[in-house]
Amino acid sequence: MSFHVYIAHAGFKDSPVDREQWLAAARGRPELVPLGTPEAACFALASDSAQRLSLDPHGLVHTQNPSRELVVVMFELAEVLGAGVYSEKLKRYSSPQDWEARTRSHRAQHQRHRAQLQRARRRTQLLWAAGALGVLLVCWLLPG
Repeated sequence: MSFHVYIAHAGFKDSPVDREQWLAAARGRPELVPLGTPEAACFALASDSAQRLSLDPHGLVHTQNPSRELVVVMFELAEVLGAGVYSEKLKRYSSPQDWEARTRSHRAQHQRHRAQLQRARRRTQLLWAAGALGVLLVCWLLPG
């Protein structure tokens, strides 16, 4: 399961993050390195190139499965841009600590849900196996 985090203005549909402001803010961060061409709107952490931020066509700066280090940088960038940091359900985070707590809770909830689905799947498989065994026994026991 992946988690997305965004930098956006409160009315993101009406006021997308400006490309030039994004590029200036991101280029001003020593923790970030540009990916692709010099005009690319995609940057990665210098310490971990898998941790990336990019501006999408809708004016949202987004990342997937960010590290705490990247989230801290996102909050600093959001402040420069006059924006906020949001969850994939577009609920605003108040701080990196808030992101950490909510992400930990969400992941735990997701793990519990997966465990419930696996238990239900195992029960179904056992019922099918028991039914098949019952049919075999009935066929074996009946004269025929």
